[in-house]
Amino acid sequence: WEDYDKRINGKIIPYFQKYQYTIFELQPSHFTQFFLYLKNSGRSDGTGGLKRKTVADIKCVLSSALEDAVQNNIIKTNPVKLSKMPAFENEIRKEVTVYTPQEVKRLLDFARE
Repeated sequence: WEDYDKRINGKIIPYFQKYQYTIFELQPSHFTQFFLYLKNSGRSDGTGGLKRKTVADIKCVLSSALEDAVQNNIIKTNPVKLSKMPAFENEIRKEVTVYTPQEVKRLLDFARE
């Protein structure tokens, strides 16, 4: 509950309150700009941006809320689903191991034994 409260009352409401959009005016670009803001300067202490996972969690909260609005026929589409997440260049990406056909055969032979 605390995490939802922090995301909604600490990040989402303060950002969007200054624009005073109605639910019908919300566009994917509004959310794309919001996620970029969070990435660059979303920390509450003013020392920088948030990590990808935190921004993705906030996006999930927004998307879920607006998906409920779609299901209740309040809006036709969920603008969060059409928004874009910013690139997070500095975060570590896991390397994917690519096996050659010979290595795959050797692995499968080993597994059979």
